[in-house]
Amino acid sequence: MKKSFLMTLFLLGSIVMTGQNSTSIIQQYLEANSEVLKLSTTDIKDWTITDQHTSRQSGATYVYIRQQYQGIGIFNGVANFAIKHGKVVSFGNRLVQNIDKKASYATPTLNPYEAIQSAAQQLNLLSPSDLRVLEATSSTKFLYNKAGISLENIPVELMFQAIAEDDVRLVWNLSIYTLDANHWWSVRIDAHTGELVHKNDWVTHCKVDHTVFARCNHGNTKKSMKQSIGTFELPNSYNVFPLPLESPGHGDRSIVTDPADATASPYGWHDTDGVDGAEFTTTRGNNVFAYEDAGDTNNPNAGFSPDGGETLEFDFPYNPGDNPVEYQPAAITNLFYLNNMMHDIWYYYGFDEASGNFQFSNYGHGGEDGDYVLAEAQDGSGTNNANFATPPDGSNPRMQMYLWYGGFGDFLNIHSPAAIEGSYPATDAVFGPGLPETPITAEVVLVEDDTDPVNDGCETILNGADLAGKIALVDRGECNFTIKVLSAQNQGAVAVIVVNNTDGAPITMGGTEGQITIPSIMIFKSDGDLIKAELE
Repeated sequence: MKKSFLMTLFLLGSIVMTGQNSTSIIQQYLEANSEVLKLSTTDIKDWTITDQHTSRQSGATYVYIRQQYQGIGIFNGVANFAIKHGKVVSFGNRLVQNIDKKASYATPTLNPYEAIQSAAQQLNLLSPSDLRVLEATSSTKFLYNKAGISLENIPVELMFQAIAEDDVRLVWNLSIYTLDANHWWSVRIDAHTGELVHKNDWVTHCKVDHTVFARCNHGNTKKSMKQSIGTFELPNSYNVFPLPLESPGHGDRSIVTDPADATASPYGWHDTDGVDGAEFTTTRGNNVFAYEDAGDTNNPNAGFSPDGGETLEFDFPYNPGDNPVEYQPAAITNLFYLNNMMHDIWYYYGFDEASGNFQFSNYGHGGEDGDYVLAEAQDGSGTNNANFATPPDGSNPRMQMYLWYGGFGDFLNIHSPAAIEGSYPATDAVFGPGLPETPITAEVVLVEDDTDPVNDGCETILNGADLAGKIALVDRGECNFTIKVLSAQNQGAVAVIVVNNTDGAPITMGGTEGQITIPSIMIFKSDGDLIKAELE
């Protein structure tokens, strides 16, 4: 017991000494370079360390500071330092110059309650309901409840904000995570006028144009990938599109066994307590909790997560021609796999616990715990998109993956008969070539095969001679899209139109088939019915 007690005192002393060294090194550096940086004595005398950590890769200690004036932080008055062997080896500067001449007051007219109301109004949100303080850390820093406008409690802090070269204002800094999870606004409200003077969104959205698929190499690009694999007793396997495959259009699924990296995820992907043995047999663990959110509830406890059982075997069927609901377990498994792989790979590039990565437990390696990724598959709040929300360290980031219905375009133009002449929206496929710049113009022929339903093109085609040089029309369902298109191609068709078999929007057709050399699109069921009626 005595040895343990003495060791604890020694470690605490080392931590304090490291902090003192960083502070003195930074202050000396700022004073020595103040003339070059055009910073006054007031500019550099009041600042605080907001974060610091030592990189395992470089051995440098990275320190982040925030400038203060009259004891109040300056939102964008920041600087970062890399310190090695007692010297600053790298420096990034956004400190505000001559702050005492630009910020003349530090007493707000608006209170934080009014600032939240003003922010909600200017962000076009609902009016806050039952808005109340949950915690007051100081006279300038508060935590308010969600108030019916935010998915998370609303932090508010009095700060300064440099708006322009000679304009520094007293502001209330706060964040609101909108109920649809599409925006996590970090905003500054003028503490005197209530004006929203600055905002940024912690949610990053990604939109992909449909023409991207035409530029993809859809061949099988599987490659071996070196990993430091941990040793686990369980099979611990996942049927996924393994890295470096980008999408189902770039290769096939395969079983990956024990993929967790022994350094980045030492207790596996399903652990949360740092003790051997999985806490979860579903797609949940220390780095990510993956689940479906088709109802757009943004509630992980309400969503479905596939269960791999005691042996953690996540092998679920996937057919790109099925309704996406049918392959939710496979999709969620793939999402769980990719999030964990990104976590483990980035760990080797310095994105570890101390630098603010995403983990439920940091296993005593520094940083804030409790911020594993909430990964929502087939999210119901949108389509043809994805987003990722990254709040400060210690809060859960959220990834929302929407269903992809493809890039709609007027890809189909009917010239005759006159009754249905015009342009029709459609989606393209991830397999085969993209639509050419020069339009394909040809007659349309409805495919007939020898088994009911006879228009799906899944069995032996009976009217193959009629398809030569024509555009084949087939119904969705019964077999993979690639089978339909390849069968029509083998009969001489120059393109294929797939008619959706539900009243919903057409989807981007998935699948892998290197032999397909003709383009294909999918149209709405109602539009397909019109065309078929004219062909009868």
